[in-house]
Amino acid sequence: MIKISSDLPGKIKVAFSFNAEYIARIKTVKAHRWHPEGKYWSFPNSRLVLREILSAFAGEELDIDPSLQVLISQDQTEGATHRPSQKEASPIQVQETAKEYSVVNRSAT
Repeated sequence: MIKISSDLPGKIKVAFSFNAEYIARIKTVKAHRWHPEGKYWSFPNSRLVLREILSAFAGEELDIDPSLQVLISQDQTEGATHRPSQKEASPIQVQETAKEYSVVNRSAT
């Protein structure tokens, strides 16, 4: 399972057991940084980066921090008022991406 959290200030943290395919996928996301001491990847905390991470792991079982799930929900509800730039995925694309992976819900601690 792939764990996506916001445990680090201003960062998105992604952790998973060693898997060569997952490593290749995570390296496609811009601004990735590997932390060998903690065995996790970090990224700037932004909606665009989160979308890239979700797209990279489409079809996989994900454990997403509730605070990041809020960003996904906001993207889906802003569809009527937000016009995405060419670099941004539209809310419809985010919604379609959300359908492509399994999210394990966890309660906030």
